[in-house]
Amino acid sequence: MLAHSPPKPRKRIILACNGCRAKRTKCDGRQPRCGGCSYREEECQYTDSESKRKRPSNAYISALEARVECLERRLAASEGRGKTNSDSGQRAAQEPKMDDLTEAFGCFTLGDAGELRFFGASSNFSLIQNHSLKVASSTEARLRGLAAARQTPGYFDPPAELRDHLLGLFWRWQNSWQYLVPRELFLRDLYVDHSGRYCTPLLLMAILALASRYSSRPEVRRDIGDANTAGAAFASQAKTMLDYEYEAPTTTTVQATALLGLYWASIDNEGLGFMYIGMASRMAMNLGLHSDCSHSVSRNLVSRQDVEERNIVFWGVYLLDKLYCLGMGRPASIQEYNITTAKPTAENYPLLPLSDEQTVLSTPFPTSHITENAVATCELLIITSEVIDQLYAQRSEWTDREREDRVMETQLRATRFHDRLPKSLRISDSSLQPSRPYVYQLHLQYHHSVILLHRPFLNPFSPSSQSIEYDPDGKDIHSRSCKAAAMKTSQILRIYMNNFTKRYFPISAVHPTFTAAIILLLDLKIKKEKETMHSLCICMKALYGMNINWDWANRSIRAIRSLAAQWEVDLFVLDLERDIDEESRRQYERYPGNS
Repeated sequence: MLAHSPPKPRKRIILACNGCRAKRTKCDGRQPRCGGCSYREEECQYTDSESKRKRPSNAYISALEARVECLERRLAASEGRGKTNSDSGQRAAQEPKMDDLTEAFGCFTLGDAGELRFFGASSNFSLIQNHSLKVASSTEARLRGLAAARQTPGYFDPPAELRDHLLGLFWRWQNSWQYLVPRELFLRDLYVDHSGRYCTPLLLMAILALASRYSSRPEVRRDIGDANTAGAAFASQAKTMLDYEYEAPTTTTVQATALLGLYWASIDNEGLGFMYIGMASRMAMNLGLHSDCSHSVSRNLVSRQDVEERNIVFWGVYLLDKLYCLGMGRPASIQEYNITTAKPTAENYPLLPLSDEQTVLSTPFPTSHITENAVATCELLIITSEVIDQLYAQRSEWTDREREDRVMETQLRATRFHDRLPKSLRISDSSLQPSRPYVYQLHLQYHHSVILLHRPFLNPFSPSSQSIEYDPDGKDIHSRSCKAAAMKTSQILRIYMNNFTKRYFPISAVHPTFTAAIILLLDLKIKKEKETMHSLCICMKALYGMNINWDWANRSIRAIRSLAAQWEVDLFVLDLERDIDEESRRQYERYPGNS
């Protein structure tokens, strides 16, 4: 009798073909064509995907278990809300205190110049209890920078009279609007204390560089006949000092860097200006100016005076960052969700006795009112900037409906903000009742924001299938809002020029004026109206007046003239050429590409 051969072991098929899987038949797994597909005379295909029967990984199972455990804890907590107060108190006693939680999310360490430096939770340094972390010496960096600047050829140390003249211009026209330097603390340190805590050589040079743009005195210019060289010597010396100080920045380094960013913008070096404003915002984060440090007062790490100074500096940098990025159409560096510090409180610090001349030059407006205006401007930007950033983003995630809803919601909030401004921050439509100059800048930025909110819905600013044609009669909300804001902008410019002259516009007025002029130009392209032409001429006169201080204005003038020629709008129908003074004309002709 023949012995039976042992049965062949069953071959395990790891992956069945698509046809057998669909028909739920056994597949022998042969390739390129299995037996079942050969019998059915069908195409045989295998999909290289993981089997659904594969066991989940241990890591995935652990993650699921952790998720279930978390949900169970939440469920138990919600069921236990009805227990007695004593049970709740016992449970609360076992939870970490708020101070402990705050420390877990970030910490401050103290530098040799008395400034705080911030380390967030992801750095791991927040776990170190004594915060004894090594940082570079701010004092040494400052001394090296000053020594290097003094060794440069042509170092200019201005006499006290010229210094005070320029400081007076800065306090009145620049710092009163973009509030960045606590005037009382700076002057007390400059004239009396000489501690280098609030007034440093770098900050002084940066202030003088920017303030020189407001002055017609020949000694602040490298070329007496060219206003665009005003402040160049101070800026060059400040740049040398900054090359050393940014290794170990203090709050005065942040202030100086931001002001130098405005100086570079004033000579139309927008790339360098953008970089310096970005550096200032980064330094502010390095020092934790965005983070509430009031709890450090009780630990004697800083004084209340220092906390107020930090708040002023941070919100000043926030304002410059937002306005500069709007002017350049670039993403802002500072995002609102990172900010926990409070806004300035308008606390007045007593000034030690000054000379009569120093008092007149250095006290142009009440600090409390300047602070009130600065805080209102920041609140306006908080309302509008996030939506404007999304509107002009290269990859927005909003649908057309979401975009419309967000804009109208923001418009409502901005209008409510404007309507509820206190009497001290409102302006009259009459030139005979002027407000303080910095209040007009707040209103310019409000109307500027309105235009930026509605402009993306209009052709030719957004040539898409969803955009609409601009209507000069304002039958749609977007055309109506843009034109009304542009007309209001020209009215503000007219009142400002009648009371303060064209020379004293701050640099931040250039872009709102440029934006309003473009809307008015579009309106004239479609419908010629004398009132609109008159408003456009006011904007052009303002830009020509600004170009003496701010060469950046010449870029806007050239763009408007080019667009006017393209749209066949005559800018000089109301004798605009006659109203442009000779110095402004020369400054425009010097601008590259205008010869």
